[in-house]
Amino acid sequence: MFDLRMTYKFEWKKSRNLALSLTDFQVVESKTEEFTIGLGYRVKGLKLPFDIKIGKKKDDKLENDLNFKFDLSVRDDKTIQHVLDQDVSLATRGTKSIRWSPSIDYAVSKQLNVRLFFDRSKTIPATTASYPITNSSGGVMIRFALTQ
Repeated sequence: MFDLRMTYKFEWKKSRNLALSLTDFQVVESKTEEFTIGLGYRVKGLKLPFDIKIGKKKDDKLENDLNFKFDLSVRDDKTIQHVLDQDVSLATRGTKSIRWSPSIDYAVSKQLNVRLFFDRSKTIPATTASYPITNSSGGVMIRFALTQ
């Protein structure tokens, strides 16, 4: 039988900066808002469905911890220029970024850890000066510690 433990994370960050210029009657407003939601769980004592030979021991089923994490983040960052004498507001820069990243860790032994991960981020510009960008990365990371 295995033990299941869950973790939750929620973050909300918000900032706003204003700069007043009396020479050209403008207010420059920079706003940033970010939401992050995370979910994770750990399964202690998970048995793999196949046999692995470790050293000169007999074939045993591994009973180690499996960790799963998933994070979703949405960030909106804009700079708006308000011209006071003309009552005009114009976005001068900014992006909206969406990122999600799941990962799975399995401790094979005290020295060996295997991690599967994937990251995907999409950036949507607030102005027409740049293009939307999507980045994806993923892989397998094997970590072997020489210390005991």
